[in-house]
Amino acid sequence: MAKGMTFMAGSTDAEKQVRGAAHSPRWVWPSDMHRYIQGKALMKDAGVLGLALFQRLLGDVKSVFPLTALCALAHSVSAALIFFVAKGYWGAEVGWFLFALFLSSFWPYQVVLMEGLQGLAQMFLLASVLCLQQSSSGPLWTVLAGVGAGLMMFSSASARKLVPLALGAFLFAHRGEITLPEGMGKGMVWLFLLASLFFLLKLKARRSPKRQPTVSQRLRRSAKELGLMGLLLALLPVLLARSRSFLLAEFLMGGGIFLAVLFFTAPNFLANLKGYITYWNSQQLYCHFPLYRDYFARIGRPIPEGMRGGGFPWVLRFFRLSAPFHGILFGFAWVFLIGKTAARGFVPQELLSLLGLLLLSLSPVLVGELTGSAQVGRAYLPAFLGILLMIGEASFEWRQALAPERGWIFWAGAVPFLWFCAAWNLRVFLSDIWPSRMAPAWAAQRLLKLRPGPFCTYETPYNHSLVGAFPEPIRSQLSIRSIRTLEEAKEGYLIVPGTSAKALTMESEAYAIRHGDFKEDPLLTGLLDSKEIERYAVASFKTLGSSRYWVQESDVASYRSLILREITEEDRWRARAWILDAGKLAKGMSLPLPAGAGSAC
Repeated sequence: MAKGMTFMAGSTDAEKQVRGAAHSPRWVWPSDMHRYIQGKALMKDAGVLGLALFQRLLGDVKSVFPLTALCALAHSVSAALIFFVAKGYWGAEVGWFLFALFLSSFWPYQVVLMEGLQGLAQMFLLASVLCLQQSSSGPLWTVLAGVGAGLMMFSSASARKLVPLALGAFLFAHRGEITLPEGMGKGMVWLFLLASLFFLLKLKARRSPKRQPTVSQRLRRSAKELGLMGLLLALLPVLLARSRSFLLAEFLMGGGIFLAVLFFTAPNFLANLKGYITYWNSQQLYCHFPLYRDYFARIGRPIPEGMRGGGFPWVLRFFRLSAPFHGILFGFAWVFLIGKTAARGFVPQELLSLLGLLLLSLSPVLVGELTGSAQVGRAYLPAFLGILLMIGEASFEWRQALAPERGWIFWAGAVPFLWFCAAWNLRVFLSDIWPSRMAPAWAAQRLLKLRPGPFCTYETPYNHSLVGAFPEPIRSQLSIRSIRTLEEAKEGYLIVPGTSAKALTMESEAYAIRHGDFKEDPLLTGLLDSKEIERYAVASFKTLGSSRYWVQESDVASYRSLILREITEEDRWRARAWILDAGKLAKGMSLPLPAGAGSAC
């Protein structure tokens, strides 16, 4: 379905990665990729390496398709791993249920179509957890689990949100080997949890400095933070555990992580690690809000220093939009587990375990919010695994509460839910996610079929994600002429890009930020305002700006959509792309146009 898909716009991260990976025959070490990709392979090293492999397998070093294929494969493998991991924890029935829940969501597919490598990080985490489940069979499995965790951290900048899940899986796998020192009770555990929370909040408080720190200051701060977190993770088991087998497991896991780090940073270990840490910190500080400072001041919503989005209200509204069925099931799962614990009289140990499960399930969101992650959909995909964790535990407890001969009750509730969930998500994907992403490809294919002669279009930044996204082989087959107004198009066909300044593809365009919607041609503006453009249309395409879901991949646009409620159906309609019959339009312009278009003409 993604065959022929173009890059989203000119000079995207994906395009730079594709161009850089094309030089893979010249690499001696994996870290040589950084010579050909200007900073866009940092924390994505495993993804770029996989891209280079797929380019060779598919014989394609120019298009985005090998990268999309890699992301799609990672999604498919993740689905299989979810089944096996869930089977190991809760049994095959729960495994099948979580497998179906994962595949029935459009959200991961949207990330695939955006060439997001978050799914690759997710795949390596699940592989690491699966290895930890086999760790009792031999030490090699623990080393492999460490390698998987290391590959996870070199797959996507969003992988930091998966670290608590990886740590939780490690502690759970070796829970029988942990022995607390004498006198070390639950009170000390709670004290440690509170101290850790204070530490994270302290980091959060330092994310909004009064003055922007220099690059060297940010690098030193990042190194200090990573060092403190590393020491915390390394020393905690030493302080709390007296079991040698547990310390050995920690050593083996750490050794596996080190092997992955060495693989991607050799031979210039320190220089490449410095680049990794720098990107880790820059991702936390970077956002598009400073570009819109004047705009928000004009509308009476001045943004404070360090503004990054809508906070936790944004998180709730985003999940209600992108994963409503899974979010509802998450809430029911939590209520069920609380009720089950209450029925047993709130046993302290069970209550503590339930609290730990809640924190672990929410940890991707908490890490994102506490570290100042960009509030865009793909960056919060790691939270999907946290949702499945809570649902898996509740499903297991529900199934256990049923007698063996009454197991059909579980599926009597699960199957209808899955059908409704899958039907809704499939409708969103087929009617919105997929066609919006394919607009440039479909528009180019339609133009190739028409081919009456020269095509006309506007020379404007609004066209960067439509005609500007046409691959060079297609552009060479089309004779495209620039116009300033519809009156210049007398025959043939006219390509009109989306004109909404609130579209995803216009998120950092200075022209759109300053001037708003494209209204340089009064005649086109009149046709759009009156909807008379439909009379002259040969074809019309949804674009990324026409979607309620793709807009969530821009921090500013998502904030304007979910928090300010600024993006309306009219804005989404204006973001559509059009192919117009220029001859029919020229004849129509000689006739009186409907109200709203006459004055514009």
